[in-house]
Amino acid sequence: MKNSKKSIVCFFAFCLFTELFAVGSNADLDQDLQSFKYIISQNYAAYDEAAALGFKIDDAIDTIKYRYQKNYPGSLNSDLLAECIFSVLNEDFPIKDDHLTIKSESKEYFYSDVRWRMSDVYFEKKGNDFFTVRNYFLLKIKKNQKYTGDLENLFPCVYHGKDMFRFGILTDKIEHETSISIEGENIRVPIFIDIPFASEKDKIGIRKTGTTLYVSLSDCILASDNEKTDRQIKKDFDSALTMIEKGGFENLIIDLRSNKGGYIEHVTSLLEALYCGNDDNIRSNFQKCMNDSYQGSQVLYSPDIAAAYADSLNNIGALSEESVLFSQQLEKEMKDNPHRYFDIVEKKSRTLTKMSNSLFKGKIIFLINLRTASAAEQLICLSYLRGQDNIIVVGSNSHGCLDFGGIYCYTLPNSGIELYFPNVMFKESLLLTDNSHWHGDSYGFYPDYWTDSKHLIDTLIYITNDRNIKKNMKGLAKGLLDN
Repeated sequence: MKNSKKSIVCFFAFCLFTELFAVGSNADLDQDLQSFKYIISQNYAAYDEAAALGFKIDDAIDTIKYRYQKNYPGSLNSDLLAECIFSVLNEDFPIKDDHLTIKSESKEYFYSDVRWRMSDVYFEKKGNDFFTVRNYFLLKIKKNQKYTGDLENLFPCVYHGKDMFRFGILTDKIEHETSISIEGENIRVPIFIDIPFASEKDKIGIRKTGTTLYVSLSDCILASDNEKTDRQIKKDFDSALTMIEKGGFENLIIDLRSNKGGYIEHVTSLLEALYCGNDDNIRSNFQKCMNDSYQGSQVLYSPDIAAAYADSLNNIGALSEESVLFSQQLEKEMKDNPHRYFDIVEKKSRTLTKMSNSLFKGKIIFLINLRTASAAEQLICLSYLRGQDNIIVVGSNSHGCLDFGGIYCYTLPNSGIELYFPNVMFKESLLLTDNSHWHGDSYGFYPDYWTDSKHLIDTLIYITNDRNIKKNMKGLAKGLLDN
């Protein structure tokens, strides 16, 4: 009997502990969800437009909570909560923003990439039609057969030293074969991706031939916590700028493959050296054109963003005296009167103001891949201020991470989940709306010549007519070249 009473007491104690534990867990969950609601509604540049398109934050919170409690009713689990938050945003948030990232203790959630999956089937254009350039015996495709499929699946490329077209698709799904229409018949063909090499840090490479200068940037930060590395980066970058300003080259190759971005302010000096040299009048013209290109941009400010901006200056070092003064004024403004507002750059024109003159008249060739993102994509945009003549983009589509910018991190109090939201909206700016190469977040820049690493050198030789590239830039197919 005594043992029975003891068991009953233990059972009730266990039930009480479980109930109290669940109440505590629910309280932590509710606090994190309310914090999430505050952060996204106050600090995310895309939120207002999403709300106008029908996104309801309270409904999203209810769905996140329901999914979480259904799958994991116990203690607060960072990984599962992050998964629930991202899955609801992925389904319900009407605006695609490839900067948006949700990080838990061991996982990271972001939108899936749209990748170029290519075949080995090539076509030559004759008049308004496209015909196969050789026999493909295994696929039962013969030379000079007419392509009768969707033209958007033919990608301009270089093949055997000629302008050709390569069949492929752009998709965010994993596919290893697809249908191609030849002479009205659908044929299944293998497709594959050119896997981009891993992103590197703190590297600048310089190579040259008699007519071509090659400069690689592993990122757009150009700084390192390691003092020795930091000095070397700045030395290498200054060397590149000096060689560009000195001139004498017909072609400049800027390798931005696997460059995930950083700070555009750190790399615009590359274009200034290229276009302006030491001519103050041209430099002034370039600065005006660059400022005008941001017409239509919207910048969101709030107390949290003011604090995050100040922290970023402390972490990376002030970009300029003006940025420090602006940060101080913004913090004081938010302290005296906490509020949230958009600073909108008025759109006075429908087209970009192009530079009236430019020192460099040769070809500027950008190398990009799926990991070229953010500030690296912005650098390409700004290069078009000279006009589109002789600017050639080579590779695959870029990551597509430029409709928004200015990324800051916010942390949920109990789960420790990190939310990365941008506070700047570029997608209606002239920088993007007047650039036919830009296709929006997830799709990125479309190159003028689509190529995989296997055909990269041959493509560059075709564009530059410089056969010394093959010898002087050996190893380019495998990754960034260093000094």
